[in-house]
Amino acid sequence: MAFLKANFLPLSGMANSDAPRHWSYKTADSHATAVASGYFNDAAATLSLKQGDLIHSVEATGGTETLSTIFVDAISAAGVVTVLSSVQTLA
Repeated sequence: MAFLKANFLPLSGMANSDAPRHWSYKTADSHATAVASGYFNDAAATLSLKQGDLIHSVEATGGTETLSTIFVDAISAAGVVTVLSSVQTLA
C-alpha cells in the first residue's frame, strides 16, 4: 500500500514554532514499509511535515499491530523523507 493522507492527523499545532510537531498515523502497511525512505514524502509535500517532527504510528505486521515512534530524520531538497523509529508489538 501507500501513504494514506486521510490517516495522518496532527496532534499538536505548533506551526509557528521550532518545536517538533506530533502526528498520529495508522496503516495496514507493515512497519518496514512505513519506515522505508520516501514513504512520508506526500506528508512533507502537502501537510508540512518537517525534520524533527514525531509520528506516532500504528502499523500491521503479519496481522499483528505494532506501535512506532517515528522521528523525521531528514527531508532532502528533492522532498525525500528519511526517518528513524522504534517499535513495540501490541499484545
